Amino acid sequence: MDEIRVLTMNEIYQYTRNNQLAYPTFYKGSKDELERMSQRQKEVFESSEDLTPIGFFRDGYLVGNMMLIEFKMNYSSEILTIGGISAIAVHPTYKKQGIARSLIQYGLKWSRDKNHLFSILYPFNHKFYNNFNYGFTLPQYHYSFHPKEIIINSTLTNIKWIEDEDREKLLKFHNDYCIEKAGSVFKSTMDKRRILTPEVLNGVVYQKDDVIKGYLIYEASNIDKDRLLSQKMKINEFVYKDSEALHGLLSFIRSQSDQFERVDMYSFDSKFNIFLDDISYGKGAKLLLPISHKVAEVGLGLMVQVLDPKKVLEMVCVDAFDLELRSHKQQTEVYQINGGGEKVVIDKSLLSSVLFGSIEIDEIIEKGLIEKPNVRIDLFVDKVMCNSIF
Repeated sequence: MDEIRVLTMNEIYQYTRNNQLAYPTFYKGSKDELERMSQRQKEVFESSEDLTPIGFFRDGYLVGNMMLIEFKMNYSSEILTIGGISAIAVHPTYKKQGIARSLIQYGLKWSRDKNHLFSILYPFNHKFYNNFNYGFTLPQYHYSFHPKEIIINSTLTNIKWIEDEDREKLLKFHNDYCIEKAGSVFKSTMDKRRILTPEVLNGVVYQKDDVIKGYLIYEASNIDKDRLLSQKMKINEFVYKDSEALHGLLSFIRSQSDQFERVDMYSFDSKFNIFLDDISYGKGAKLLLPISHKVAEVGLGLMVQVLDPKKVLEMVCVDAFDLELRSHKQQTEVYQINGGGEKVVIDKSLLSSVLFGSIEIDEIIEKGLIEKPNVRIDLFVDKVMCNSIF
């Protein structure tokens, strides 16, 4: 007999063990690790209102699980609650039995029952989630460069090292930033813990007149085991309200050129290379010809599905039309937008991408993915940027 339900705290140990087994390259798999992880996971779930552990039971045994998350997002200048699906894990002896599929379907129903307008996730395989009508969001860029290549060299007067008393201030700054910045996503409980709980938090704030206008958090690690002082800076968060704060934080990175040989940074900014003197991607051996400069590695990041197309479209569009959504199962959904009119037919995953700002409706028409509608469609969509690791 199969059952999907919310897990109790007594079941988190097996939940964690399934994660160990499902992601062997992420974990050592030892019992000591399992004990530490399960205890930490319990503490996270017990202290969080936005995280829900879900289990798939077969004949009373936990064979698969996932975590459901609620996010706050600034969408079209309104603060919305959206759903996230994370850490789907199936016990190795129960794979290829439709368990992951059932968990995804449960997660989508959970979001619809909570009136979430979107569901987001990080895909282990984009084709698998595309079959559930998830579309692509904004691509993320991985830049790798030497700190000395930054061309910005402004004053460090307003740069201040992050102290323990600054941690709550950083969270407040990020919250204010999301309220002001359309398309931004508020921190989940897990993201907040990454600022509040580490014993050491490496980073700086840009602070002017006692007001934080930006911050940068990073980790330091060794590059070459044969050279103990060879170090890289991995930037985990880089948030700023204006160009003044941006230039101050970039100048801090530049000032560390005697400490670090490389900076690894993930960003939604496809034009970050304008801040670099040398745009040759610096991670590992350069296999490309010198004439073929490589700026960054590009990843497609999150995937998204719109759950209430009518409500979202009427938030961001003043045009009237009938909408027919097609899915990979040959199912269709029909909606009247702003009273209805000419019919517009589009794939649901494509519409999800459009509504998250990763592609424009005109681009889809130009690429021949939908027929050009007779009605004009103007969508006022902000690009959604979600750096949350969940």
